[in-house]
Amino acid sequence: MTYTTIESQKICYNLYQNPTAKRLYIFLHGWGGSQKSFTPLAQAIAQTHSTLIFDWPGFGQSDAPKTDWDTHQYAHFFKQFIDSFDFQDFEEIVLYGHSFGCRVMVRYLNEQKFSSKIKHLVFTGAAGIVFPLPWYKKVIKTGTAYVKPLKKLIPVSVQSFIRRKIFRAHDWDATQGTMKQTFLNVIAEPDFRFELETIKIPSTIIWGKNDTYTPLKAAFVYQKHLPTVKQLRVFENGRHGIHHTHAKEIKEIITNL
Repeated sequence: MTYTTIESQKICYNLYQNPTAKRLYIFLHGWGGSQKSFTPLAQAIAQTHSTLIFDWPGFGQSDAPKTDWDTHQYAHFFKQFIDSFDFQDFEEIVLYGHSFGCRVMVRYLNEQKFSSKIKHLVFTGAAGIVFPLPWYKKVIKTGTAYVKPLKKLIPVSVQSFIRRKIFRAHDWDATQGTMKQTFLNVIAEPDFRFELETIKIPSTIIWGKNDTYTPLKAAFVYQKHLPTVKQLRVFENGRHGIHHTHAKEIKEIITNL
């Protein structure tokens, strides 16, 4: 692993550089993950192209932010990070975002000045689309507000179950320090489907039909609002971690863009 420092934060990354490659793939991992989730895919693609994987601040081997962040700060960090590299030998760059990584990628493309070498985007299990709560979740959420003063009487295991199973806050229990408020900041952000409409870079959307973290209907929202979607690929038996389970198929798709 290699380390660099971005605005006083130690950041862990790996650059798999193919000496003959003219295309670079940069992978943006999801919340609760790390660059390791993309290592097999990145190494496979590096046989013919160059690839860059890294740990977001607060994940893997990278330092956590000193204050709580949201996706705006992560987008700013991402610009500082990739601008620290010399990519002049590459003719084109492909950004590949997964889940939370897609949130940041959208923010970055809307708020930061980015290289004209970015020629294609890949979205898998993309987060950022907000759907109305089902009636039973609304009931539980309302009831929770009323019993909040009695929270200390509710076993921690039960509280954790409600957060993970009812509200899909799967990653809450694994967060510490500033990352707890950062997590709350991220999931509280409004739906940004209309921010997709300003992104003119050709895009590929890949999804697992059985994704329970970011449902398949979110893929169709992305497809509707991204102006230049080239293809939407859905794996019938895929779940949220399709970059693990379908790495071979994804490699074939994204190396033939």
